[in-house]
Amino acid sequence: MRKIFITSIVLAAILMACASTVAMQQIQNDPGRYQNEEVVVRGRVTKIFADRLITKRGIVQIGDETSAIWYIPSATIPNIGDKVKITGKVKTGVTIGIKTFGAIIIENPPKK
Repeated sequence: MRKIFITSIVLAAILMACASTVAMQQIQNDPGRYQNEEVVVRGRVTKIFADRLITKRGIVQIGDETSAIWYIPSATIPNIGDKVKITGKVKTGVTIGIKTFGAIIIENPPKK
């Protein structure tokens, strides 16, 4: 009985530590709530602002049925129309070049 109780507590702690899937509209409606929180969002790439030739870096907008949000890829930049699942931390008030973004997601590096 004690083993089941301890296993249940460990499993609950692991589940609470995992990033939660969030609708983009929730982040856009209350970005302060998600500031520095790890989230998972899924969507389709709708816009890309990137320098693929020189720096191979950029910022990508993805959308779902609720809204859209920008994210900074940790690795390769996807193509418009690609379906993506992003895990990363929400940041607010990030300025890139001359544009300030209300809420963006900084993608976690891929796990090795």
